[in-house]
Amino acid sequence: MDMKKIIIWLIAIVVVIGIGFYALNSYIYTEKQADFVIGETVSKSGEVLAIDLAQVALDGPILITLESLDGGLSTIAVPSMGILLCPAHENNNIGDVYLLKAGDMIDVRGEISEDGSIVPCSSPDHYLRPQPIVVDGFEGEADPSRMTLDMTTWNWISAIYNDGREILPKTPNRFSLTFSKDGNFQATTDCNSVGGKYTTTNESIAFSAIFMTEMYCEGSQESEFVSLLEDTQSYRFTSRGELILDLKFDSGSVVFR
Repeated sequence: MDMKKIIIWLIAIVVVIGIGFYALNSYIYTEKQADFVIGETVSKSGEVLAIDLAQVALDGPILITLESLDGGLSTIAVPSMGILLCPAHENNNIGDVYLLKAGDMIDVRGEISEDGSIVPCSSPDHYLRPQPIVVDGFEGEADPSRMTLDMTTWNWISAIYNDGREILPKTPNRFSLTFSKDGNFQATTDCNSVGGKYTTTNESIAFSAIFMTEMYCEGSQESEFVSLLEDTQSYRFTSRGELILDLKFDSGSVVFR
C-alpha cells in the first residue's frame, strides 16, 4: 500500500472518529436536556439526604436533597417567603418543613422550576409529607390505633427533657426493649441484660421488679436507661412508627423506634 492510500485511510478514520464523537456529545446533550421539563408536575418518594437553610435568611427557599428509591437525586425547593399563600399549604398538604431531618422518608409532588428543582406550592394537589413508617414485624402502615407494645423489639433513640436536656445512646442499637404478652419485659443495654415486669392501665404504664446481670462496664449508660424506665408514667404511639414513653411529672419523653 503506497503512502497516498495510507493517508486517505488515516483521514477516513479521523473523520469517522470525529463523527462518532459529535454524535455522542449530541446524544449526551439531548439526554441532559431531557432530564426535566420546566413546568412539568412530578412526584417523588425517597430519603432526605440534606436540608439547606442558608437561603432562608434572604427569603430564599428551603432546599432539600432527596434520594429517590431508584437512587436518583432531586432538589426540592420549598418557599420560605410567601409559603402561607401556596395553594398546597392552604390545602394542608405541606407539613412543618423545619421538623424534617436527614434520614426521613418523604413523598413530594410539585412543579419543575427553571433550575430543575421541584417546587411543591402552586397547586392544591402538590404536597410534601413524611411517609408513614412501617415497623418491622408490623403489617400495614404505622397506625397508632393498631400498634401494640409487643408488636416488635423497640430500639432506644433518645430521651428529651422539657428543660432542653437530651440524652442519646452512645452506641446505637445496643439499647432495646421487648414486651411479652404475659406482663414481662426484657431489655438489652451497652453492658448487661435487663428484665422485669410491666403493667398497663389504658395509657398508663409502670415497670417493676427490675433486675439485671452484674457485669461492670466503664462508661456505660445502663443506669440512665434503667432510670428512664423507672420514671415512666405513660406511653403512646406515633404515626412515624415510634413508641413514646412519657416521664413522670411531665418532665420529658423517651423515644423508641
